[in-house]
Amino acid sequence: MAKRLRARPSNTVILIAGSFLILVLVGIAGLNRPLPTYLIASSNLGVGTILSAEMVRPESLDLGSIAQSYATETDLDGRALLLPIASGELIPRRALGDQLPNGQTSIRIVPNLQPASQITAGSRVSIWQVVEIEDEFEPQLLVGASLVSELVFGDGLFAGELPEVELVLSRTEAALVLSAVAGESAIYLLPLS
Repeated sequence: MAKRLRARPSNTVILIAGSFLILVLVGIAGLNRPLPTYLIASSNLGVGTILSAEMVRPESLDLGSIAQSYATETDLDGRALLLPIASGELIPRRALGDQLPNGQTSIRIVPNLQPASQITAGSRVSIWQVVEIEDEFEPQLLVGASLVSELVFGDGLFAGELPEVELVLSRTEAALVLSAVAGESAIYLLPLS
């Protein structure tokens, strides 16, 4: 009976095959690792909104080195938004706080003209009033810069064409705007660049 001699694989082939097998196992283990869950706004969220589970949807994402900058489910502890967040956006941790910044408040007004298309939640606007002085109309700057928290368009048959615009202002600026509204002055919002 004749014996067959098999050639033993070289050490290089064994090393390459072993390395490949280890890489495949590490890759499979990495793919099976669960991804962290981050919060995404389900709808437009304005400044001062207290976050709840109904307002956000969790999404498993791999954000890499910027992961610590975004809110997770552990951040849903009754914290308020300090910045407006649009629907579908990740919620950054810097937008979360306990309440509006100190000395600030939020009011909602209806301007006399449709806001420009650049005016959206998160943009900054100047607030103007127009008053009649000696049979002439004079524009007056009320607030140099204010943050737009939210634009709310009415729905339904009898809803007005102009949106309600929620603004974040200092208490002094809010008093100026309230005086203008009470005096029935025409109020206009101009976008800031």
